[in-house]
Amino acid sequence: MSNIEKTFTTLEIVNIVSYLNQMTDEQTKCLPTKFRWNLKKNLEKLLPLAKRFEDFRNDISQEFQKEWFTEERSEEIEQPIMDDNGNPAVDSDGNQLTNTVRRIKKEFMSDYDANLQEQNGRLREILEEENDVMISAVDFEAFVDSLDDDSPIDFDALNILCFMDETTNVKEAE
Repeated sequence: MSNIEKTFTTLEIVNIVSYLNQMTDEQTKCLPTKFRWNLKKNLEKLLPLAKRFEDFRNDISQEFQKEWFTEERSEEIEQPIMDDNGNPAVDSDGNQLTNTVRRIKKEFMSDYDANLQEQNGRLREILEEENDVMISAVDFEAFVDSLDDDSPIDFDALNILCFMDETTNVKEAE
C-alpha cells in the first residue's frame, strides 16, 4: 500500500464522504485492519474539502434566500402539514395542521427561477472542479478478491471504496 496523488471532482468528494459517513459498523468492521486505517486517514483528508463545499453552499443559499424572501418579493402563506402517508395532518380536534411559509410572489417568479438556475449553474461548476488529494491507496483488486460471498460490503460500498484503488484516477507526474 502506498501514498499516491489522485484527482477527484468536488462532487466525487462530497459523495464519498456522504457514503462513508453512512456505512454501517458491520460493513466497516469486516474491512481488513490496514484497509480501515487507510480509510480513516483518507476520510480525514477528504472531510475538510467536503465541509468547505457544504459551508460555501449553505452561505450561498442563505444569501439567496435573504435576497428573495423579502416582504417585497415574497408573501406568507399557510401550507398544510402532511403525515407520513401524504395526507393532511390533523390535531386531536380534527383541525388541519399548517405551517406558515414564504413563497415568491407571482410577478417575481420568472426572475426568481432565472436567478435560481444561474445560482445552481455556479454551484455545478464548483462541483465539477478537480481536487488533487494525496491518499493512502490499496490494492483494491486483492481486497475484492478477499471478500467472502456473504460480506456486508455490497456493490454500492465497493463502488465508493474504490476511490482508494492505487490504479485509478492517479495524477500523472508532470
